Amino acid sequence: MHTLHWIAVEAESEEQAYETVRAALTESSFASWSDWHVAGGGRWHSKGDQYQYEDDPSDVVSYKKDPDKFIEIVNGIVLRRQNALLDLMKYMKQSPETILYECRQKFMRNDIWPSPIIEQDTLNMPLYYLNRLVSILNDDYTSESGLYDLVDYSASVKQLRERMLNEEASQKQYLVPVDFHF
Repeated sequence: MHTLHWIAVEAESEEQAYETVRAALTESSFASWSDWHVAGGGRWHSKGDQYQYEDDPSDVVSYKKDPDKFIEIVNGIVLRRQNALLDLMKYMKQSPETILYECRQKFMRNDIWPSPIIEQDTLNMPLYYLNRLVSILNDDYTSESGLYDLVDYSASVKQLRERMLNEEASQKQYLVPVDFHF
């Protein structure tokens, strides 16, 4: 599957922002959940299919040049995460408290941990969804995150929003689109 993520970076120019993200993608494993990527948007590139598999810097968004678009993207990411949380809650079909209570009850009845829960158990999928839900709430960088902040090395949007409020820092904020495959 593919997912569009925006990598937040502080730079002096769009070119520098793009190159910073490309370097981070090759030098570090901040997106360890992905097996490959296209910097510049890939399938979501504004110029269409010709850049589906080609890295390209032309879709980098600068807060200085287009603050409305920048804010729209960040707000869209927050909404995307909220929708992912709602979907996960729906898939669980039970409250997180009920799932955790059932896990505790199973562990209390068995001598070996954690094999009773792994072997064809009815809690496998609810625990999987609960794990994904907790990852989003913890701002772990996952396929659902939609944003990674290279300045603060976090999937949180909090620090980016704080930089956007600072007049001087806001002028150096960029979002680089990356098409991640997982």
